[in-house]
Amino acid sequence: MEDLTDEEEVPASQSTENRVLPAPAPRREKTNEELQEELRNLQEQMKALQEQLKVTTIKQTASPARLQK
Repeated sequence: MEDLTDEEEVPASQSTENRVLPAPAPRREKTNEELQEELRNLQEQMKALQEQLKVTTIKQTASPARLQK
C-alpha cells in the first residue's frame, strides 16, 4: 500500500515542477514584430466585437419599435 502512495506522490511533484518551468517564458521581452502582430490581432478582435455590438444594438432598438406598432 505504501508503494502506491509513493508512486502517486511522484507525478504530483513532477507536475508542480512542470508548472514552474514555463513561468519564465512570458517574462522575456517580446520583439517589436511580436508586439505589432499582437496589436494587429487585438485590433481585429476589437473590430469584430464592435460589429457584434452594433448588430446587437440595432436589434434591440428595432425590437421595441415593432412592439409599439
